[in-house]
Formats: sequence, structure tokens, C-alpha cells
Amino acid sequence: MIMRRSFLFLAAVSTACSSGLFGSSSSDDVQLAVPHAKLGLKKVSPVADGNLKISQAPRFEQPMTVVLKMAGDPVAVARSKSANKQIAAADKAAIESTLSAQQDALVSTVEAQGGTVLAKFQNAINGIKVTATPDKLAAFGTLPGVIEVKRVAVHKRLNAISVPFIGAPQVWNGTPGFRGEGIKVAIIDTGIDFTHANFGGPGTPAAYNTAFAADTQPADPTMFGPNAPKVKGGIDLVGDDYDGANPASVPVPDPNPLDCGAHGSHVAGTVAGFGVLADGTTYKGNYDATTPSQQWAIGPGVAPMADLYAVRVFGCQGSTNVVVDALDWAVKNDMQVVNMSLGSPFGAEDDADAEASENAAAAGIIVVAAAGNEGSANYITGSPGAGDKTISVAAMDSNDPQSYPGIKLAADSSNLIAQNSNNAKYNSTALAVYVLPDGNGGVSLGCNESEYVDAQISGKLVVTQRGTCPRIARAQFGFKHGAAAVALINNGPGYSYFEGNIPTADGSGIVTIPFLSVLKSDGPALAAAANATLGDKLDIPNPAWHAFADFSSGGPRTGDGKLKPDISGPGVNITSTAMGTGNQGVAFSGTSMATPHVAGVAALALQAHPDWDPWEVRTAILNTADASKIIGYSVRLGGAGLVQPYPASRTSAIAVDIANGAANLSFGVAEFTKDFQKTKTIRVQNNSGDALRFKVSAVGASGSASSIDISPKTLWVEAGGSNTVDVTLTVPAATSGDSSDFREVSGLIVLTPSQGWNGDAVLVMPYYLVPRARAEVRTEIAHSFGPSSPTATAKVFNDSHAVAGTADFYAWGLQGTNKKAGDVGLRAVGVQANPLGGDELLFFAINTFKPWSNNAMNEFDVLIDTTGAATPKANFAIVSTDLGFLTTGTPVGQMVTALINLTTGAGTIQYPVATPTDGSTLLVPVFASDLGVTAQNPRFAYSVQSFSGTGATDVASGWAKFNAFNNAVSTASFAQLDPGQHASVPLTIDPVEWAQTPALGVMIVGLENFNDSQARLITVGQ
Repeated sequence: MIMRRSFLFLAAVSTACSSGLFGSSSSDDVQLAVPHAKLGLKKVSPVADGNLKISQAPRFEQPMTVVLKMAGDPVAVARSKSANKQIAAADKAAIESTLSAQQDALVSTVEAQGGTVLAKFQNAINGIKVTATPDKLAAFGTLPGVIEVKRVAVHKRLNAISVPFIGAPQVWNGTPGFRGEGIKVAIIDTGIDFTHANFGGPGTPAAYNTAFAADTQPADPTMFGPNAPKVKGGIDLVGDDYDGANPASVPVPDPNPLDCGAHGSHVAGTVAGFGVLADGTTYKGNYDATTPSQQWAIGPGVAPMADLYAVRVFGCQGSTNVVVDALDWAVKNDMQVVNMSLGSPFGAEDDADAEASENAAAAGIIVVAAAGNEGSANYITGSPGAGDKTISVAAMDSNDPQSYPGIKLAADSSNLIAQNSNNAKYNSTALAVYVLPDGNGGVSLGCNESEYVDAQISGKLVVTQRGTCPRIARAQFGFKHGAAAVALINNGPGYSYFEGNIPTADGSGIVTIPFLSVLKSDGPALAAAANATLGDKLDIPNPAWHAFADFSSGGPRTGDGKLKPDISGPGVNITSTAMGTGNQGVAFSGTSMATPHVAGVAALALQAHPDWDPWEVRTAILNTADASKIIGYSVRLGGAGLVQPYPASRTSAIAVDIANGAANLSFGVAEFTKDFQKTKTIRVQNNSGDALRFKVSAVGASGSASSIDISPKTLWVEAGGSNTVDVTLTVPAATSGDSSDFREVSGLIVLTPSQGWNGDAVLVMPYYLVPRARAEVRTEIAHSFGPSSPTATAKVFNDSHAVAGTADFYAWGLQGTNKKAGDVGLRAVGVQANPLGGDELLFFAINTFKPWSNNAMNEFDVLIDTTGAATPKANFAIVSTDLGFLTTGTPVGQMVTALINLTTGAGTIQYPVATPTDGSTLLVPVFASDLGVTAQNPRFAYSVQSFSGTGATDVASGWAKFNAFNNAVSTASFAQLDPGQHASVPLTIDPVEWAQTPALGVMIVGLENFNDSQARLITVGQ
């Protein structure tokens, strides 16, 4: 089928447009009539009052921090080559000295070329940490001894119910019982409040205040150090005022890692807190099956007798980029487990912190990191958890109620149902409604205490909107200033989280007024009401009961589609240490809270398997997870399932991919036009003195149609030996699904031991594939086609017998050569014009040398000059990057355009970008009229620059020209081809216009093609 531009490529973004993520007023919708479909290109307006405004600078304006990785093994790699993962102190010192000298020789050169040297590493990685603007980074990769430039991500800080939920008391109570005694766990975070009762401290706010007054001096040895009850050591690598997001912020290390950010203390309590009884005293009893029945202020951590070491990498506020530094410290100081409840989205295996994590793991440390809190978008799961040998942890909701308390709410004439999020007592007195104003006629987020004026809100129901700040802040502020109740209008589907008891703002008590969650759809009715009455109670079903947390970041891993996250832990409303309160707890949510559950299990499992190599213990933790405990389980979201300490401490066997030692079967991203089939081999290793027998099966298949073949289905493994089982995955190309959407194939391989064998521990291995069934569309044009022979017929063929494809025609304007820039290396750029209501809808097609995973992690800037100057200089930029990067600084996994007027600095977010995952071509829309391009002023020049989330950059060589209203070579023809079909497309050249706006040739885009042929480039003769 041949037609004038059909816009069917917009199917790649139509789901986002129709799902509610992108809204629009009708005046912003461009309705496009096409055969069999009507798709709208909609402005990105997820707020009611028009287009979002840009609040974050595009990345071409921001400096980046990288590690210049150098030749030569660091200490961690040297340790990994020894039998016991240790080397002599003299050998360690020699390595450090040699590498340091090599690094010193480069420092002056780096600084002379515009870089700022921040640190040097010899333990977890061999490299120099440098900050510079993107245009300087490429040159650093050519310096002597530098073998790679690696991104340093800027990381954000991402139990009485949850610890028993995963089964830790069974391990404490076992024969033998394990509680983590003697295991050294490093908490890389905001520090730790070692004065808190949960860590054996005095347990008073006064003790914390005294410690804080001297927090740059060595800490009190009775609370911090080798003779302290819990916190045996650590370091502050940054100081109170540090913020890694601020390039001007400089770390000021000191020996005292006292927490002033609250996050690290909470995390540490979940790993190994002693527990605090309801009377505020440190728990000193036995840890066994009866422990959970005590009355708790804070339940014990997963490994309550493990030793903690606090490595502080955050200031009192903000983010950090000193994670590699902290891992270097952990290797140097012989930690056994590292917990990193932090992350940076779109994590790749080759990030500097991911490599440092892998090296630390190879040296014998079990490294556990958060998957991230950016939601379930594809490929958004973060680093440092992206490392092969690092355990990346997703979050699920372990809270028990299958329903939450609700209230019938009469708001004037509207009858609503609200969630009583703190289950507070109330009466049925009518309350006046007070809406916190946002200054634009809407409802405020209510994040500033100054908004809660006593005289305005006293005795009233205060209405706020969810977003930006902690949910409970509204309840705390409203309670403090006399409100009778506070309502929070949710910003997504359903109700917001049930909070339970909410501490007051000063931590001295509990908020006793109702904190109501209101559905987004009910918000306008409540906000418009003058009065509201809290009526009868009722139960509201809990849709998140034992399900994945909606904030938990989705996999797979950026760069190769390998499975991440690895495993899941409880991460919703986890009560643990409240910094500075002496003996109080506080509930936080996040993958940050899930991660320490797994780190605690690592401490128990290391103690249970003292003769095992740490990599075997790490594998046992992943092999023994239980997917059945998560409602709506998905391999991509939660890895092997919920962490289970009891079978992890009891199994005698482990199962790995024989090719790479992974505890999963990751097939990665596969492009194919014929049926996909591949066999992977599982090696089962038996570390016991008894033979084992397993039944092997496949369960939980999901995604594109597929089949699994297992051989053998019964596996015997001799004592101290190993055996193998082959797993063959087959995916038919015809039913795999096209490239317009993300596709996956997943499930579990389950090895069930005979009853009573292997401690009854079942082993699981997730399998995972990202299938990309591809068309094989090619185009032929006569060599004579050119200004002197201005008509031709393009012959288009689809050589695939299983997958349909398209051919979309552009004027090819720019060509690049920088293959090293990878998924932002600019291979070719073209443009087409589509007449629409007297205007022209332009699309720029940008093709790169390598495919991306989720292109939202990158930035592509189309620079436009509409002045007609002899030497072009951009007066507009069309920036394509993640919506969240442009607005809040936190990505959401969706690429959009922002049009920036470079003369005035004004910018507005506009449209979604057609950029399928695992692709190499993006289509960037803009209306000619938005650039000031009209039929009377139709010509413009354009160029392109690009920036990768990993630090790579590219800039097109030169400028191309285009007439939007009279194309020099015809554009926007579009052919749809079924498998095996061919078609003809007429092309023309305007010789007069060609003289003013020539093209390199014709660029034919097929987003369904293999990545190396998504943009066919055909030069045009003269």
C-alpha cells in the first residue's frame, strides 16, 4: 500500500497518548485521517492548565562526572584471582602505590584540558574521577593509559511485619540458628544514628544532639568503633553540606558518619537493628520464632547480630556521585556485604559504579543495590545494581491487610469514598472545606508549612494535591496548625498508600486527625465543595496487597536486555529507625527499603555457608526466591521473586547458567526474521555429601508466544558433584509482535527436590528474552536519479516471510562517522514535510550507529537556523529527551520534544517522540509554524547534536538545508509491505529548489527493520 504519509508510525507513541500520561486540550490535538485508523499527535500536557514548562536544563548545558578507567588491575581484581579472595597487606599496598603513581602522571594533563580531578581509585576500580563539560570528555579517552571513559551516575537515596513476612525468624530459630554474628555489613548511605536505641545507643534525642554538635570529630567509642555494640566503624566521605547534583559542591571527609539525612539509619535498622520494644528500650532477648510476638516500637532487622559499618556518601540533603569512592573503601576494609539503597536510572553494566560493584563482588563481597523508584517503564532500572555480580532489588508490598479503612464522604451534593490513610478516629460533624491554593486557580501540593495558616485552616478539612514532597507532610502540617482533617487528592489511579500511624512533625507523638486519600477523579468535586461530612466506615480493597510497588523500577538492563532486577523484597511502609528521635521508628517506602532485607539475608546466608565461596552464597539467595508470594508477579519487574532467608540458608545446591555463572537464563535482545530458537545449559552444583534428585519444569510463561523444552526433566546430582540440564526457548517470528511496542518472553525454570532432600529448598532460575521480530525492507532507486533526471520510481521489497514492514521517505541531509559514540553516534539525519491545514508538520529522522535500549535516557538536539544567514547559527533547538528529565529531574522512561527559542530562552514541551525500544532511529516532530517557517519564509538550515546517559556525545558535521513547503526532493511517501510484498514509490526532484536546498540523497526509514538497516541511504546524482 502506497500513500501520502500515513503517520502509522505514531502507533509507537499512541499508547502513551491514550493512556492518560499525556493529556491535551482539543485545540492541541492534530487529528490525522488514515486508512483503518485515526491517531492523534497530542501535545504533552499531563496537567490541566496547558503545556508543561521546562524546569531542568538540557544536558548539553550540564557538566558530567566520569571515571577515566586505566590499564592495570585494581586490588579487587587481584583478590578475585586468589583462592580465598584475599591478598597480603604488602601486596595490596604495592598495587595501590603503583596505580597511584600512574594516575598522578595524568592529573596535570586532565586539568589542562578543562577537567577537574575529584578522586583516584586503586581498590574497587583503577581510575581517576573527573568532572568536565560533555565537549571535553571525548578527548580524555585518548590520554595515555586511559582505556575507557565511564559514566559516574548521580545517585538519589532511593520491620516488625516485613522481617517475619520473608521468614527471617525461621532462620534465627533453626538448628543451628543464624543471626548474622560476625558478618561485616557496610551501609553506603546517609550515615547512621549510632545514638539510637536500635543500635544499642543511649536512645535519647539529647544524645543525638550532643553527637551532632561534634559530628566532624571522632565519634564516642562506646557507640561507634570496634567496642561499640553495633556500629563497628565507617567513614564520612562527604560532610554535611555536600550535594552531588551541584558541580560546585566539594566533599569534605571526616571520620564520623553520623546521619543527618535519616535514610541510612532507617536502612541500617532493617539490615541489622537490635529492635526497640514498645517501652523504648533496646531489645536484648533471644532471637527465635517467638521474637515477632513481642510488642515493638521497631522490629529487629533481618540479621540482628551482624556488625554494621556506615560509609556516608550523602550530605544532609541532595544526591551523591561518590559511590565508587565508597566501594573502594569497602574493598580496602574487607567488608563482606555492601548495602546500597541508592541508584541512578537507566543503569548499564559498564557504568563506573557498576564495574566497581562487580569488582567488589569478584573480590568476595556480596553487593546489594536498589533497583530504583522510577516506576515500571522498560529499561529504567538503575545502577549500581546493573552490574552482573550485583544483586538488584525490586520492591513489593508485604503489608497484611487485604483491605484498608474507608470513609463515606459527603462533599456538598457529591457522595465520595475516601481512604482513611492513618485510620484515625473521627466524628460525623460537618467540616468547612479549605482548599490550599496553588496561585493558578488549582489545588496546591501543600509541601510548604507556611501554607497552613492557623486562622485559615483551624477546624476545617484541608484539601491538597499529591506530588513532590512526602505524602505525610500534609498530615503533619495540618495537624500542627489546627486542621480537623487533611485530604490528599491522588495524582494517579486508585488511592495513595495507607500510611498507618503518622508521626508528628517533631517526632514527639502521633497525628490524630484523619488523613484522607481521595481519588483523582473525585478531586474536583471535593475541591469545589463548601462543606464535607465524614460518614460511615467501610472497607476499601487493597489492590497493592502483596503486589509489586508501583514505584519499583522496571527492567531489563540497559545496553543488552539482560535480566534486572534480580530479586524482590518488602519495600512499602517499612518501619525502622527514625534518626534523632532516640528510640522512635518511622515508616518509609522505596526500593531503598527492600534492599536491606536482601542484604540482611546475605549476612544470614554467609553465616550459614561458611565454607562456600561468596558467589555461591549470592547464587543461593537468588535461586531460593519465591515468586508465588507476589501477586501479579513479573520476571521483568521482580527477578526470581521474593527473597527467602530460610531456604537460602538451608540449600546444599545452586543452579547457574553454565556459560556465565548467572543465576538466571538471560537471552538478552534478539533480532530475528525467522523463528528464534536457542538452547542454554543450567549447571546444578551439589555442595553436600549426599546425592540430590530434582524434577525440572517450566512455569509462568508470559509475553509473546513461545515454547520451552527441557532435557532431562529429572536430574540426579552426585554428592560434591554437578550435572546439567538443557533449556531450549523457541519464539515464532510471525506471532512475536512487531517493533511498535516493547516485547518480552519470560518464565521460571523450577528445580524441585525430592521430599526431604536439599533441605526441601526449591531452586528457581528465571528465563528472559527481549524478542525483536524484524522485517527486511530494502529499496532500489536508479543511479541516474538527480536534478538532471528528476523523476524516478523507487522499488521497495520486503524480503521477510514472517514480519511486515514499512518504507518512509525523507530528504537525507546529514551524515556522521563517529561510531564510537554508539547509540548517540549520528549516522544519518533526514527531514520530511507533511501538509496539514496550511501548515507543514515536519519530522526529523535521526539514525544512530548502534541501538539504544530506552532512548529516553539520551538527548538529541535538532538545531534550527531560520534566519537564512550565510553561516548558520541556531535560533531554535528541538530537544528530545525524557519527560521527567525536563520537568522534575527524575526520568519516567518517555521521550518527548521541547522546543527552545535560543534567542529568548523560552521553552515549551511539545510532543512524544516515535522511538521504539531497542531501535536505532527516532522521529522528531515539530510544526513549521512553531519555528516561524511559513510559505513566505519556507527555508531553514539544521544540524544535530547528541548526548548519551553514559557520557558519549556527537555533533553533526556541518548544516543541511530544507524547504518545508517545496521540498527539493519529494518526501513523506510511505509504503506498507506485508511479508514477501513489494511496491513502487514515485519520486521527484525540483531542480530549481535543489540548487538552494540540496540533499545528500534519499533516506528511507523502516522502524521495523533490523537495526543496521532501519535507515537506507541512497545518494542522488547530479
